[in-house]
Amino acid sequence: MDKFANYIDSLSARYGRSRVFNDFLTIAVCCLSMGKQEELYFKTIKSYGRDDLDILKEAFAALVIEMDNNGAGLKDILGEYFEKYFYNEKLGQFFTPPSICKLMTKINPIEGKNVYDPCCGSGRLFLAAAEKNRDVTFYGGDLSETCCKMTLINMCLNGLKCRIAWMNSLSMEIYKEWAVTFTIYPRIPFIVELKEEVQTEEITTVEPVQINEHHTKQFKFRRFVA
Repeated sequence: MDKFANYIDSLSARYGRSRVFNDFLTIAVCCLSMGKQEELYFKTIKSYGRDDLDILKEAFAALVIEMDNNGAGLKDILGEYFEKYFYNEKLGQFFTPPSICKLMTKINPIEGKNVYDPCCGSGRLFLAAAEKNRDVTFYGGDLSETCCKMTLINMCLNGLKCRIAWMNSLSMEIYKEWAVTFTIYPRIPFIVELKEEVQTEEITTVEPVQINEHHTKQFKFRRFVA
């Protein structure tokens, strides 16, 4: 986590750690959305200079490298950073240790089509479950939009199909919802923000799309550079 943290922290003195981290998550989600979140992307980066965006670009590269975990993947770098700097027991925000997540997946066979977590945090339980079965669809919800974005990025960069809702899991009120699906060929994961009218429907899949040259260009992470 050290290299990723160093890049984020280098901007924190000027903009504030919480703002930089949350803006980084938003930019990453935009860059993983096949060019469908351009308006949000430009709105988020407008207060940063070119040098700042270069640092955020390097932070993303460091995140991808550290998440690779020597080829094994499924490493929760974002969750580790969040726990270190934003842990908030007053809000009842407790992340399950990775060892407990792995234990839960060992005692609960993952043989069905879906895995659910109503308080998904950074998606750590999903990453542990994916060590046993990557072919299920992961359904998660969390009261924190920041946590939902961490889960989305973790799922997308690990090529895991999911549907994540920023929501109150007790009242079942949904504020925003996304899914990770794949292009038809080549098979590339990307994030889709679901429309409000489909958020209350019980959809078990998001249809893949046919990739074209425009999508390929948009998928490159050069969008981190202004």
